[in-house]
Amino acid sequence: MTAEKMPLILDNSMQVDLDNVDDLFGDDVPLSIPVRSQGKQLQQRLDELRNRGACQAVAWSKSGTIASLTPDGLTLELRFLRCHPDTGAWELSEPTTCDLVKGTPAIPLVHLEWGTTNTPDLAIIDAAGRVALVSFAISLNHPFITRKWETDTIDDLHGIAGCYWLPVAPTNQQKPFNIMYGPANKNGNGYQYESSFVHAIGPNHPHSAKSALFCVSSGGMLKMYWSQNNGRMEETTMELESINTSDELVTHAAFASDKKHLLAAVATSSRQLRLLKIEIQWAGPGSSSEKTTMPQNARLNPALVETHVASASWLCAGPNETNYDASMAELSFLHVLPAVMDNTGSSTVPPLIMTVRSRDVGDGSFQSAQSVLDRWEAIESKQSLDSAFEQLGNRRNSVSSDLPSTIKLKKLEPIVINKVVIGIQDIQYRKVLILTMSDGSIEYRDRFTFEEMYVNEDLTKVMTLRQVGWGFSDDGPCHQVAFSPTCCSMIQIGDDGKVRWNKLEYPSSDIGNSPQDRKL
Repeated sequence: MTAEKMPLILDNSMQVDLDNVDDLFGDDVPLSIPVRSQGKQLQQRLDELRNRGACQAVAWSKSGTIASLTPDGLTLELRFLRCHPDTGAWELSEPTTCDLVKGTPAIPLVHLEWGTTNTPDLAIIDAAGRVALVSFAISLNHPFITRKWETDTIDDLHGIAGCYWLPVAPTNQQKPFNIMYGPANKNGNGYQYESSFVHAIGPNHPHSAKSALFCVSSGGMLKMYWSQNNGRMEETTMELESINTSDELVTHAAFASDKKHLLAAVATSSRQLRLLKIEIQWAGPGSSSEKTTMPQNARLNPALVETHVASASWLCAGPNETNYDASMAELSFLHVLPAVMDNTGSSTVPPLIMTVRSRDVGDGSFQSAQSVLDRWEAIESKQSLDSAFEQLGNRRNSVSSDLPSTIKLKKLEPIVINKVVIGIQDIQYRKVLILTMSDGSIEYRDRFTFEEMYVNEDLTKVMTLRQVGWGFSDDGPCHQVAFSPTCCSMIQIGDDGKVRWNKLEYPSSDIGNSPQDRKL
């Protein structure tokens, strides 16, 4: 038989049902294909997250202003949502360039952080750690500057590893609590909302409706930017004694308000994780951290006091980690949560520190993307003397067996997610975490168990619109995300560096329940 007459297997097309490949691989053999890499843009973003803890280029204020940095880090842009007068459709406005703060090719803008006041301040931080503050008291896209950075020193050790705005004190000081609305419980054809009271925790600025910005530099310097009674922005600094070696740099830092002081979690280049307590003495050194009655015109002279709480190594490979490589030995996120009451209201859950280590897969690799969430609880434990010392104390009555308790960081079982985490946010007064993935998807995690929440539809007890079938309209790849204050919309920065609006939408097709049943 000649070659011209030899039949080829590809001469006739094979009919294959791509929706049903069980015949090819067997009924009991699932087809698993690794998630492909999203390219060098995601790799560059992971490198940024590993090198600097403060590198968020998009942020959304409680008043509605959306601030973002251009990909080159030279310009600050401002946007907001607007309703078209003819069609009634909501859309993202065109960007307005803010000329008050500019970056340079050598020192670009790297981080944005909104304040918590009703008239929010925006902190703009560059790669050298210089901090500029602008306020939006009149309009959404035309701020005025309240702090210039011309006097800030340019130094590699001044780069910011993490920052935090103090919460604003409740307006009613006689009842210092916040109200959390929800869930909505179905009652007949309607819904009835529950409300619960959450104790408002400090510390706060002594003057109502004001806040203060905390920053930790890579060289271990703690800075507080605050407003004097005359409205002038001032600065208080303190060197963190826990960072006591010249070759140890701070890579990531995170804060949380816990009763009358701040909790600060610090990760260093020597792979150490430290938990610190920061006390603010607004009336000056030696004054009580308790908020005292101060005249509105009293001049503030704040002092910062650091207390080392506990430490551990943050590089601990868990038994569930697979395909461990060098990229997993670098942090991309650090988050700290204060002590809170559990869901039963009967006991207090200790403070929690969480880190994220992620890797993306390069082109041509068959490894899957992965993120490892490591967690530590700050557990109080009592010290005990050795039995020999106890016997000596009993004989001479000179050694007491009652020693002060200490705090230790207890390592919990790591959580492994086969995606790249690009964002962390806590909601519902620190009881729920939102994890944003590089593919545009999000996960709600319970702070106490870290199990995923709101994955199934539930029309009887609704806490989020996700439970009644709503979802974000665009789940495309992204590198950075900023949620609206209500978490019903988010702004994404995609592979092309462009800013896009991703809103919650109800699916076009029903999946078994009438719209009347879904209506809240």
